[in-house]
Amino acid sequence: KIEKIAGKKANIKWGAIPYRKNEIFDSKADISLAKKLLSWQPETSLEEGLSNTVNWYKEQILKEPPCF
Repeated sequence: KIEKIAGKKANIKWGAIPYRKNEIFDSKADISLAKKLLSWQPETSLEEGLSNTVNWYKEQILKEPPCF
């Protein structure tokens, strides 16, 4: 999804850095308890949040450095 939103192909080299003994390979948020106890729902979809993050990152990278 991030590649599609960013419009770039990721250059990922799996195993380029040795894995640590207690490496976490997969992590997913489970918000079902928050939904149940707090009647909470996310206001931003995953796609919208990723898009906002990618756009913010691009703006920061292209920003002129402060002049001192």
